[in-house]
Amino acid sequence: TCRAGDPCYINCAGKSSCSDQTVINANGATDVTVRCSHEDACKTDIHITCGTGDCLLECVRFGSCLEFGWVDTRFSKSWGCNGMFCPWALLPLSYSPSPTPAPTLAPTSSPSPAPTSAPSFSPTMPSQAPSKSPSKMPSVSPTRSPTKQPSVNPTINPTLSP
Repeated sequence: TCRAGDPCYINCAGKSSCSDQTVINANGATDVTVRCSHEDACKTDIHITCGTGDCLLECVRFGSCLEFGWVDTRFSKSWGCNGMFCPWALLPLSYSPSPTPAPTLAPTSSPSPAPTSAPSFSPTMPSQAPSKSPSKMPSVSPTRSPTKQPSVNPTINPTLSP
């Protein structure tokens, strides 16, 4: 049994140290870690009741978690099993306390001035022949030849039809 309100670390380091229907009651504890580091350490119907924080089982060696029993994760904020020898067929699915939210569907209206290190998933398409310095209001239909009598000082308020 683990002390209520505190993290609990249980190290099953010897052969059969936490086996044969061992019950680990950590339901009042916060974070709980059960480490099975020896062959047969957590073998044959071990039962773990996790606390209210993160709950972790570590199956370090081959045979360290054979014929595992069950893990009660109902009140844990996260659960997982580390190690190459986790008996996943007998364990609940792993979960985390706050998964990353999905990305937004629309881009931001005020992008950052600095470029990002990753490319955009939906870049804008370039124009066929962009000009070197475009104007804000280009002419509707430009003339083919320049005027024969250009003004020396252009007017501030041009007309629509010269």
